[in-house]
Amino acid sequence: MVSDQSCCQPQKARCAFRARGSCLWDPFALVELDESEEYGEGRFLLTGRAAGGIVVVVYTERGERVRIISAREATEYERRNYYRAAKED
Repeated sequence: MVSDQSCCQPQKARCAFRARGSCLWDPFALVELDESEEYGEGRFLLTGRAAGGIVVVVYTERGERVRIISAREATEYERRNYYRAAKED
């Protein structure tokens, strides 16, 4: 038997993922090429403001579309870098 709570989780996750994707329009966002591994495509790390906080989004560009691979809350180090760069602009 599946509980109601577990049925709702995928929908909640999609909403949170979309909200974090809004950082793609942050004018102060930091973007760098992810060279940690060879993925067979260009992957980018974007640190920006979304959903009331600072998040890191890994994405790739496919034609005119942007595919979000992952999104998470930024670490303290990443938040400091974001605010430092925003002050310089």
